[in-house]
Amino acid sequence: MALLLLLLPLGLGLSLASAQELNLQSVVRGNYDPAKVSGVWYSISMASSDMKRIGEDGDLRVFIQKIESTAGGSLRFFFHFMCVPVAVSLAGAPPPTPLPPHDQPRSCGVHCGGGERRWRRGGAGGAGGADPGVCRLQGDCVEVAMVCEKTDKNGECTLAYMGDNRVLLSETDYDLYAAFHLHSVRNGTRTHVLALYGRVPELPHSFLHRFERLCRKHGLGPQNIVSLSTRDPCVMFRR
Repeated sequence: MALLLLLLPLGLGLSLASAQELNLQSVVRGNYDPAKVSGVWYSISMASSDMKRIGEDGDLRVFIQKIESTAGGSLRFFFHFMCVPVAVSLAGAPPPTPLPPHDQPRSCGVHCGGGERRWRRGGAGGAGGADPGVCRLQGDCVEVAMVCEKTDKNGECTLAYMGDNRVLLSETDYDLYAAFHLHSVRNGTRTHVLALYGRVPELPHSFLHRFERLCRKHGLGPQNIVSLSTRDPCVMFRR
């Protein structure tokens, strides 16, 4: 009896682990329900035909926090990213005027690499908020809400950020993972980016292998993939 009690936690752990594995029968690749994509997500991996754009200072290196579906069927993405020290906005606008004292970034008391990490919010893509490309202080953690406008194609939306972007939900099971495909055209140059999101901070290898296969279908190999599951610099600000 004592041995049985000792084995019960082990069996429960194995059951939970297997339940987290990829179930191909649950994969949805069309006729998506935007409402089911809503909720908390974590960035697991990204792949790009232009690695600079998802590198440490890349404009597409963003970390998902959550997704909301709007009444019209569009999707609102909430991202975190780190500001870089530039004097003008990434869109090429004149330098922003100083923020009033009450609107200055709030210090969170976190020190990293000798610099203070800060937190502020912005908005873009129909949200009517601040330009997400305006970066004031190195080490700023910024939350930006971007609305991806629904198109006539199921699972597709358009996003106005650093060029013209078309976002397609490639596949999902709603409960554990979602893979998005971004077609970006910036200054006449096309870039393909794939992103793997998880409902938990880390996903088992079965999901990673699935993502690698998806990337290969779009001509992206392992050298084009970066892992983000433990690299969100703003993870302490998640709500």
